[in-house]
Amino acid sequence: TMIAGLASGAALREFAKTDRQLTGLGIAAGKTRDEMRNIFDGIQDTAIKFRVDDSEVLAALENVNKTTGDLDFGIQNKGMIAASIAASGSQGDSIGGLFSQFPKFGLQTEKQTLAAMDTLNLLGKEGAFELKDIAEKGVRAFSMYSAAGGSGVKGVKDVGVVLESAIDATGNRDTAATATENLIRDLQLPKVVDTLKKKAGINVYGKDGKMRSLPTLLEEIAKKSGSKGSEKQNKRLLEAGFNQDSILLISSATSGKGAENLKRYQSVVGDGTGIMKDAEYAAKDFTSALTSLNVTWKKFSNSNLAGPVQDLADAINSVDQKTV
Repeated sequence: TMIAGLASGAALREFAKTDRQLTGLGIAAGKTRDEMRNIFDGIQDTAIKFRVDDSEVLAALENVNKTTGDLDFGIQNKGMIAASIAASGSQGDSIGGLFSQFPKFGLQTEKQTLAAMDTLNLLGKEGAFELKDIAEKGVRAFSMYSAAGGSGVKGVKDVGVVLESAIDATGNRDTAATATENLIRDLQLPKVVDTLKKKAGINVYGKDGKMRSLPTLLEEIAKKSGSKGSEKQNKRLLEAGFNQDSILLISSATSGKGAENLKRYQSVVGDGTGIMKDAEYAAKDFTSALTSLNVTWKKFSNSNLAGPVQDLADAINSVDQKTV
């Protein structure tokens, strides 16, 4: 009777949609239906705690599994993911994409991933590239920098710092992300590496063969190339093989406010407390209260529907196809 009463209702539609999502994720992650039900139970508890939509946390975990192939890593960090969604106001899918970059930097524990996310959140407050923007636009830059040797919370911070300097230079999120990507790419070009070493005495790579800190390189190149004014600087950088986007970023960080900001961004240190405070603050507004109420109701109706719906599905599945 409950199924009949709810067959045309929103609760059953919501249940069916979530059930299908969990089925897809379960297949992709090699988990049983029971395991997925338990996982979703935990997702809903976490969503209620941080007062975010459970579908956003689920979307984040789907992206983590798609990108890393490691759903368990996402589940272990689901509290941090929910807090990041709450604090940034970002979509779960974007936060999941950003979070998926962290293992590439060797970050595995919740303490490490929380420190990295908190650092990016603090950088977003210092500059104009907020955590939401970083999650939506910065993922490729993180991927490129980790491939060049960036590691640890410091590696994640390096990219965040340069994204902040890039938006100071360009005033636009898309062009700032592109400029950061181009700088990482340009610094790996043999001509650029060679010219910087011979003409400026700057080593792009450390003794370990990995790229040195990106903000440090940006600072050194800006200082050396800009020693005789901006016109000479442009010519020097073009001849060295830098792309126009990279040149704009380097020249912007050479003196005045740009150089000051680059130093200021580098002094930011996140320990995980800031993002949790922001999440707590966001959880106190009316929208968050409604979201929490909605997820609590969904959890209640899901637990009541799970049994009857499964019975109905089993009954339908057991009917001989010819009879149908």
